Amino acid sequence: MDKKEFLKGIDKLELAYSRKFSNMQLQLWYSKLKNQTVEKFNAKVDELITRNIYMPSLAEFVTEPKNQYANYEQRDLTGIDFSKFYANRKEILWT
Repeated sequence: MDKKEFLKGIDKLELAYSRKFSNMQLQLWYSKLKNQTVEKFNAKVDELITRNIYMPSLAEFVTEPKNQYANYEQRDLTGIDFSKFYANRKEILWT
């Protein structure tokens, strides 16, 4: 991504959040984001503008979002007698 393409995305952020970047911030952000493709950067700008109430941080552009839940394969639970688990054994809990 070149500087002109980067500045177009930054202009969009500045307009959406009514905040101006300083020259130092622009240099820092560009140094960390210049290796991204323009498409990825612009998609991230658009996504964060629609999702965030406040100005996104640089970290939100650099890092990939984590899944909220672990992506485990579904286990086969057939043949398991759940009544034998401690929490399901009423005779132990209520005697």
